[in-house]
Amino acid sequence: MPILLLLNPTFLFGLIAVPIPLLIHLFTRRKARKLAFSTVDFIRDVAKRETKRIRVRNILLMTIRMAAIATFVVAMARPALVGPLIRGKGSTSAVVILDNSASMGWLKDGKSVFSIAGDISRQIFEGLSNSDDGGLIPICGAREGVPEREGGGSRGITTSAPEGVSAPEGVQEGTGLVTGRGLVAGPARLAGMVQLVDLSNGSCPAQGALSSALAFLSISRNINKELYIVSDFQRSQWENVEPPKQKGVKITLVPLLGSSSRASLENLSIEKAEVVPEVPAQEQLLEFEVANYGRSEAKGVPVRLLSEGKEIAQKYADIGSGSNSRLSQRLTVRSGGRTATEISILLPHDSFPLDDSYFLALEPPKQIGVLIVGDERPQAKTLGGGNVRAAGESVSGARDNAAGVDFVSLALRPSAAGATGNLWGFIPHRISTSELSEGELRRVRCVILENVSRLSGLELDLLAEFKSSGGKLLIVLGDRVDIRYYNQKLLPALFPARLVGVEGTPGERTSFFSLIATIASHPILRSFDVSRGQQVSGARFHRLIRAEGLRDSRVIAEFSSGLPAILEAKGALLFTSSFDPQWNDLVASGAFLPLLHEMLRYLCGGGPLVGREFHPGDVLEEELPAEQEASVSLVGPSGKEMSLSKTRLGTSLLIKSEPLNELGTYRLFAGEEELSAYSVNMDPAESRLEPLSARELLKIFRGANIVSESSSGDLTGVTRPGQELWPFFLVLCIGFLVAELLVARSIVPTD
Repeated sequence: MPILLLLNPTFLFGLIAVPIPLLIHLFTRRKARKLAFSTVDFIRDVAKRETKRIRVRNILLMTIRMAAIATFVVAMARPALVGPLIRGKGSTSAVVILDNSASMGWLKDGKSVFSIAGDISRQIFEGLSNSDDGGLIPICGAREGVPEREGGGSRGITTSAPEGVSAPEGVQEGTGLVTGRGLVAGPARLAGMVQLVDLSNGSCPAQGALSSALAFLSISRNINKELYIVSDFQRSQWENVEPPKQKGVKITLVPLLGSSSRASLENLSIEKAEVVPEVPAQEQLLEFEVANYGRSEAKGVPVRLLSEGKEIAQKYADIGSGSNSRLSQRLTVRSGGRTATEISILLPHDSFPLDDSYFLALEPPKQIGVLIVGDERPQAKTLGGGNVRAAGESVSGARDNAAGVDFVSLALRPSAAGATGNLWGFIPHRISTSELSEGELRRVRCVILENVSRLSGLELDLLAEFKSSGGKLLIVLGDRVDIRYYNQKLLPALFPARLVGVEGTPGERTSFFSLIATIASHPILRSFDVSRGQQVSGARFHRLIRAEGLRDSRVIAEFSSGLPAILEAKGALLFTSSFDPQWNDLVASGAFLPLLHEMLRYLCGGGPLVGREFHPGDVLEEELPAEQEASVSLVGPSGKEMSLSKTRLGTSLLIKSEPLNELGTYRLFAGEEELSAYSVNMDPAESRLEPLSARELLKIFRGANIVSESSSGDLTGVTRPGQELWPFFLVLCIGFLVAELLVARSIVPTD
């Protein structure tokens, strides 16, 4: 049965103007006046007949004028009839969501699924007529290069919503692909846009692309609104998509990995890898996992390990269906190196080659001498075989056994390495304040003042000279700190801050503070993967010293009450709590070791064992000294220099990269000096290729039409019946206007 649609229903508000002619007539009608004549009987009958005739013509005239307004308004509202019995080519807006996430790199009969999806998308657009329009929305964005729109418009890809349409909530710029400010007209131009979309190495949520597509179709003024989704419909990507609620949109799904292909989705991938230090100090242990997502066991899988492109080992793995196999390999540390070494782990190529490689940036070991200065020299004993986290003891157990334990030295050298240093990069040496001398300071780059009460004038002068000559300081407070002495002598000489008083009651354990990130991008917090305002660790701080930063100091982290926790000034850090278990349980938490290490690496220039790892699409953020602004550069795996945005933050420089998409190792330079290296690896979620079944898809997209890949040719030349009625109403309006002229002329009296 035919259905009547209004393509511009807003214009129906114009029907308010239909009674205007009637109102004009009522308010402008003249009242007859009585005039006295001697004899009027002979014309009275004639007057009555003429008055009745004029009244009928006036009513007819008002009716015609009201009908003219009504038909014009209806014509502007663009009524249309659709239905199987309606003949005619209905105007169409077709939007294609093209999945270009990494899982679309699956090879099917020697051809990538993404390439097949591109062919299908072109077929859909080629089936449109020149009067139709549409758009292409890749799930993972697109590269620039769309031709300029006829008649002007922006050049390149415009990713904002059409004019007059707000971007849907949760949809970020970059999910849409259209030119100008609306949908693109012409099948040739739409088909040409497909080749501008590249396969991404990243994992992208589908919700943004779906919301963006529906936003464009919501402002279409065509009879037929069609949404095509060409995807592998990977379960991890689509199962949590919200069902579309927009009415009047015909949805067609083209799944490229149907149920018939599910049994053939055999895939091996490298899930993760890490490096841990070994004894002796010249070795590191590389541990990695190989996952099997197939339905059959994989036996004797060869795994190659390369260092800077040269094979250093080959392992063999047996991996059961749906399980992981953990392998390891000892690596010999390169001594004297100044740049990171790229370690590659390679699997034999299968039908999904993108996850058959894994990269690590192995940093060269940098041994840093650290001098720990305290009022007393704790006994250098270990807990539980030498592990720094109080050997996994409970918090209360750690407090009870903390007497005489040198937590700082254990954190800097957790293994039982000899006095020659270790792969953790630190050579700690503890002395008392009375042993502080110029000779001790000359041997190290960093000094930790841990819970020092007072210093003599000579000792304070030695530390001030050490700092002014480039030495670095980490000041840790505690119960021995003399606040008045610190404010009058020590801090004015070493750190621009002021101590106010102690927060927390000794022995009180019911209330506590948490450590919160203030500058989340700061290098000392890079191991914690937190955002501003998030909790750095679950450690509970029961006591601290309230501090105020002065001059050029800044707060990197604060306690949950808003009090500064870690302050930074040039060449120094101040920690306003203590490493004493009576003050907090930090030393018994997993955050103590990485926090202390990152503090000293940041101050003293040391580096981690392995560079940070990213997934495709991530953005690198790093904070550097401001003087490196002119020389800093980031080079990708192929040798291409990446674009960087730079923001001055006082004495620091915050750099942000463009999204990192290429797999491999990236290197950050200041001039010719390599500062650090990073690796970009596939998101493990993309290796799980299992698609949603047709039944599951129909639960999300109710009433959708599912077209198999083999039947995708039927999408070309699809008949889209529909008949717009506005020409008929416009002609009818013109007819009423002509009739109005004729009736109006017949009323005008003639001489």
